Amino acid sequence: FIPCAIIILLNYFDYTIKDKTDIESKSSLPIIGTILHNKHSDKVPVKTKPKSSIAESFRAIRSNLAYFLKHNDNTNIIALTSTISGEGKSFCALNLAAILSLINKKVLIIGLDLRKPRLAEMLNMSNNIGVTTHLIGRDSLDDIIVHSDIQNLDVIVAGPIPPNPAELIESPEFNDFINNCKQRGYDYIILDTPPIGLVADTIA
Repeated sequence: FIPCAIIILLNYFDYTIKDKTDIESKSSLPIIGTILHNKHSDKVPVKTKPKSSIAESFRAIRSNLAYFLKHNDNTNIIALTSTISGEGKSFCALNLAAILSLINKKVLIIGLDLRKPRLAEMLNMSNNIGVTTHLIGRDSLDDIIVHSDIQNLDVIVAGPIPPNPAELIESPEFNDFINNCKQRGYDYIILDTPPIGLVADTIA
């Protein structure tokens, strides 16, 4: 009786997510895919390990996205966030952008985590100019767009960490920035946003 009681109590107080059925039982939101843990040292396994299981999981999400996004000539904007830092949000954003670009879609990924930028580090790029320097009027849009070594994938990194990230994202200049990016003819714009459970930047 005692071992059974312990097992029941442990299961009752276990609030971790074991599989997608735990989410489906508590939410009506659709699940378009699951991402495996990255066992490779590469930051973009969809490119370097195209036959790996994790690359297949991103391909499944790419296929399922077609059922949720409208088929039109407008740019599809996808924002990726997480509850806390360190859950792999930037990794998923970068690999989703890469897997979309591999089917000849013109993709732009924007690093909008202005508090703890990771995108530049993952791509071995300089973070001296980016979203923040453009929003304060120092650099033009052409200056901050970088063509990556992945075909059809352009990158805008976050730039230097500002003292007022929330105010920059809520500014009229940010709306102009997004609209100008849309006018560049991208099929997809992927936004790597801050963790929604920690800061309000993503909601803004």
